[in-house]
Amino acid sequence: MRVLEISLIFSVIFLIGGQSTIYALDEPATMRSIDGSLQDYYYLTEERQKLGYDGPPSNYDTGFKLIRVDEMDMENGAYELVFWHWVKINEDDDPTNFVEEKPSFNYVNADHVEIESEHAETHYFEQKIIGHFHGPMDFANFPFEKLTLQIVVEPQKHQDVNKVNFVLDPNSSIDPLATVPGFSLGEFFLEKTEHIHEGIEAEISSQVIASFIVERSNLGSFLTIILPVTMITSLVLLTFYIPGNFTPRIYLSAPLLLALVYLHRSALSEIPAVSYVTMFDKIMVIDYSIFVIAITSLAIQMRYRENNKGNETEKRINRIMFLLVPVVVAIEIGLMWFL
Repeated sequence: MRVLEISLIFSVIFLIGGQSTIYALDEPATMRSIDGSLQDYYYLTEERQKLGYDGPPSNYDTGFKLIRVDEMDMENGAYELVFWHWVKINEDDDPTNFVEEKPSFNYVNADHVEIESEHAETHYFEQKIIGHFHGPMDFANFPFEKLTLQIVVEPQKHQDVNKVNFVLDPNSSIDPLATVPGFSLGEFFLEKTEHIHEGIEAEISSQVIASFIVERSNLGSFLTIILPVTMITSLVLLTFYIPGNFTPRIYLSAPLLLALVYLHRSALSEIPAVSYVTMFDKIMVIDYSIFVIAITSLAIQMRYRENNKGNETEKRINRIMFLLVPVVVAIEIGLMWFL
């Protein structure tokens, strides 16, 4: 009996709340793509067609289609995007008319936006945007980093949440022919938030953030950046197999060390100066440590020969230093794992 009473109470609340309550309950705050599309959320499109207008705010289904990334300035965290941006209203009885009054938007993280074309219908408005945007870029995993290119949009001023409510549109996508210079496009996701504008009168605006992931080819990064430094470091290990010949060992070690430093600096020139240690920096610490061990072994043996005569002892020193290499590498990998 108690269960029946609770069910009746919820039924009354449902009838009083109307369809707008269902709308709020069904809307996710984040949509993440799977295999390049938001197909898991397509059911929402059909459900929205059943909704009726229940007074302000107007619900704007907001979507994006990325056409291409024209350029990326990683030094300044800037990028130029070309994309379609649209809004649509599913409630047929909503009095909003985009033909009579075009909606306008504020692209929060853009310093320049150009509208290339636009199209308006009563409850649908779309525009093609070419914009210069800024956003944070994380290079901690360089050269296997994934960068996030964001578009942050909200209604123009004085269109607060009491007038316009953004809703994520699952029809958002990335054009199959979209390109990024030097990178490839991965997944994308949409996120709905609210932005508080501080001032004499605080104003809360509905806001949508579209995030597109771009990444380097793992194989390309390995072949062009990781493999060369690994080969150079491997070559310096050959010095342990010629313990008694100091001149060839010096001639082998010195140029290889210079080449390693050059490749290190050359690789880092692809990204801006950062205050944190990247994955590539950690790899280079290991490579430099191997060089330090090899050159230290050479110096100790030369010093020992100067004061003593004993070829067997030199070989023993060389063998000990060689066995020290994997120990030092293992310790450094362990320490870097927790840093």
